[in-house]
Amino acid sequence: MKTSFPLIRLAIASVSIITGTFSTGALPSFAQVTLTEESQVGTNGIGSVLVGQTIDEAVKASGLNMKKVYGGNPKYCTYYKPVSGLDGVSFMVSDYRIVRVDIDNPRVTTFRGAKIGDSEERIKYLYQGQI
Repeated sequence: MKTSFPLIRLAIASVSIITGTFSTGALPSFAQVTLTEESQVGTNGIGSVLVGQTIDEAVKASGLNMKKVYGGNPKYCTYYKPVSGLDGVSFMVSDYRIVRVDIDNPRVTTFRGAKIGDSEERIKYLYQGQI
C-alpha cells in the first residue's frame, strides 16, 4: 500500500533576513511570466522566486502579480500568492521577506521530481541517503 509522504507539503526554508522595502496590495507585473507549474522547488525557493526576496522582488523575478491572502503586517507573518497563472503556491512573508514557500499543487515538483501524493518509497528513492 502506498502512503503519501507528509513532507511533500513543501515548506521551504525558514530564514531570518534583514528588513527590506515593501508595497501593499496587488503589485504590478514587470516581466513576462517566468514562474509556472513547470518551475521547480528547491531548498531556496521556487523558480526565480527565492527565500529572502521582498514581495516586490518576487513580482519582478516571477512576472506574476501577488496578493495578500492571510495575515496583517508583513513585519510578522503574512501570506501572499500569485493573483493568477499559478495555483497552489503561496509565500510566507516575515520581516518583509519571503521566508517559506508552500506548495499545494500536485503538478509542481522538486528538482528531483518529488511531488504531492508521491509514496514514501518514491521519496526515499529520489532522496537516497538524505532521508
